[in-house]
Amino acid sequence: MPRPPKTTALDEALEKPHTARQDFVQACADMLAQRDLRAVEQALATWRQSAEAVQKEADVVYDDAQVYGDNHSAHWQAAEHGQAFATWMGELELLTDFDGTPTDEVRMAVELSGSLPRADLEGDPRPLCRLSLRCLSWGSESVSTQTHHVDLRYTKAELLLLFDQATKEDVDRGGHYDCRGGAIHIWSHPWTTAAARYDSATIGALYVNWLEERIDRIETDESFDLADLLHELAILEDKALGETKHGVYRW
Repeated sequence: MPRPPKTTALDEALEKPHTARQDFVQACADMLAQRDLRAVEQALATWRQSAEAVQKEADVVYDDAQVYGDNHSAHWQAAEHGQAFATWMGELELLTDFDGTPTDEVRMAVELSGSLPRADLEGDPRPLCRLSLRCLSWGSESVSTQTHHVDLRYTKAELLLLFDQATKEDVDRGGHYDCRGGAIHIWSHPWTTAAARYDSATIGALYVNWLEERIDRIETDESFDLADLLHELAILEDKALGETKHGVYRW
């Protein structure tokens, strides 16, 4: 009469991984319980305070800007200078509604597939607002410009990426962009030296209508045309979006 196979050893072997897994989970819990999170708590508190400060300062500037605009004549408000100011006010108003309170989730992942455990952070908390506001130079030298009305549609996320890339490549940091007045201004030379800054001139600007999520106006400075600005837009789109959407390379 054949005997049934003995499973005692297998049952014991199956139980050991379960017990070992529970021990590992408990070890992780003990590690986290002993971890000093005071540095993270302080950094998070600073982040919250800085986000609140942005909104507070934006409210102050917006109120002052409203008074400034209201004290000008209807003729000034309808002129190009007044329209640029109104665009800047629209961008500023977005900041007054900006809630930068951290809501991101960051997790610590422990990789177990290798010979030794390895821990990595998952998630990348980034500020939601990347708009660079600068004071408009109302008294700057007049330059002959031409305005082209366009309808270049983007998502809000795409517009933020365009502004983010332009801010990273600010003309003060060796790039060709200057984000202000609700627009991305494009310069001929980066301001790497005093001489380069003196020789640098604006090529034109891409004006964003944030409420309608589109570039609705392209200004070209003297000696440049719309094709030049669309070429610059293609370069910026490639860097920010990984592809061209409305920009057109000249070659």
